[in-house]
Order: sequence, then structure tokens, then C-alpha cells
Amino acid sequence: MPAHAQQLAHHVAADPPFLPRWADDAGRGDHPGDAGWAPWQASLDRLALGRSAAALQATGGGTLLGAPGGDVTLVAFIDYQDPASRQLCARLDLLLQHDDRLQVLLRHLPQRTALATEAAQLVLGVPNAALAARLHRYLAAAPVLDMATLQAAEARLRLQPSPLGQANQSLAATRALAARLGIHDAPAVVLGQRLWRGPVALDVLDDAVRAQRRPRPAGSTAWHRFWRSGGLA
Repeated sequence: MPAHAQQLAHHVAADPPFLPRWADDAGRGDHPGDAGWAPWQASLDRLALGRSAAALQATGGGTLLGAPGGDVTLVAFIDYQDPASRQLCARLDLLLQHDDRLQVLLRHLPQRTALATEAAQLVLGVPNAALAARLHRYLAAAPVLDMATLQAAEARLRLQPSPLGQANQSLAATRALAARLGIHDAPAVVLGQRLWRGPVALDVLDDAVRAQRRPRPAGSTAWHRFWRSGGLA
């Protein structure tokens, strides 16, 4: 079996409805709210997301917002010095204001400057989740991110110095995860089997969360018969 067919067969074995969904996507030729979307890219993203699902959902390497253990988890890769990331953070807060079942997991992917890395280290070094969320929002909403902003945040929230070892491990794990998913820059968003690279509009995020909560349609009976009979062999 060719290598690309082996990849497809491996993914379909874990998720039989995958092929009908891919075919439906390919037939449409586009995707609402995602101008750069292509069916083949979505298929590759689904493969990568499936293989990295456990790492994506691991809460130890990021910052949690919203409902702990919510029924839907949205993962966002952010950089505090990137304007699009800061805009995404504002949109996520708007979502959370009207959705008490949504959990947002922030993965810190600073790439712009050493100061952005220091800001991410500062947030990741806060052991209390509620305090870390407050610090995140302070930094994301600050007019400018500079050393004075970091010092003001430390004073305002009475932060205590913390070792950088665990924060750096979290940053390294996020960089490795982003590389596996083909994410080269922040922002990026993962929700279910969808991956957005770059800015995402608020209405697109809202629609995607609602779609994630809808009952998932089972694969067609014909497809299941085909799969059980070894039709891809």
C-alpha cells in the first residue's frame, strides 16, 4: 500500500467517519470564515491533530481560562508581542463572557523578542491558575509590552520570583507541539479537528464552538460496510 494510503488507512481506523467528512469538504471546495482553507490541508491537519491529541489537551503546559473541565476545549497559541495574538485574546474573552461551559487553554509560543519570552515565562511561573489568568489578561490588554509593563504586573499582582525551569520546559514542549502541527507563528487556534493558522474572526470561533457541541453524525452505513470488508486494503 502506498505511504499516503497507509496514513489515510491508519487515521480512518481510529475515526471511520473521517473519509465521508473529507469527501464532503472537498466537494464544497471552501470553508466558511477561512479564506486559505483547502481540503488536502484539512486532511493533513486532522492527521496531525489526531496524533498530538494528548499533548494538545495536557493542561500542565499552558494557561487555563474559562470553565475548568468544560465540555469544549479551545487551544490557542499566542505571543504577547504579536498584535494578532493580542486581538485573539480579546476575542476569546468575549466568547468566555457568554459561554460558561467553554474552556480555553493558552499555549505560549513567543517568537518575536526576548521580552515576549520573558512575559510567557512570567505567566507560566504562576502556580495559581486564577492568578495566572489575571496576569495573562493584564499583559494581553496592556497598550505596549515592555519591561515597565512586566514590572508593573509583578507589583500589581504581588508576584513572587519563581524558578524558570518548569516554564522553559513548557515553552519547549509548546514549540515542539507547534512544529508537529505545522504552526510556525502565533496566533493559531485548535478546536476539535480544525486548525486555524493566523487571525480568526469572532463569529467563526463562535460558530465553531457551537458546531463542536452538536451531535456528531455517524459515518454512512455504506462506508462502514466498506471499511469492515477491508475495502482500503
